[in-house]
Amino acid sequence: MTLRESQLEPGQRFRSQDGQLWDVRNIVRIEGNVPHVSLISVKDPTTTKLISVNALLDQRHFRFVEAKLKA
Repeated sequence: MTLRESQLEPGQRFRSQDGQLWDVRNIVRIEGNVPHVSLISVKDPTTTKLISVNALLDQRHFRFVEAKLKA
């Protein structure tokens, strides 16, 4: 499944090219910059990264795994 920027939500899970799972923590919009997402590692919740939405949606880098996680 291919997502668009407008479909991104906190809690969605992605798998990076190296096999790690990442959850979207939040979407960061800074005036004058491209939108970014804050990701948190499923394996190690102390590991986070901030990447552009374009990079997250580029299937060469990440693949969508599942919809918003249920609490």
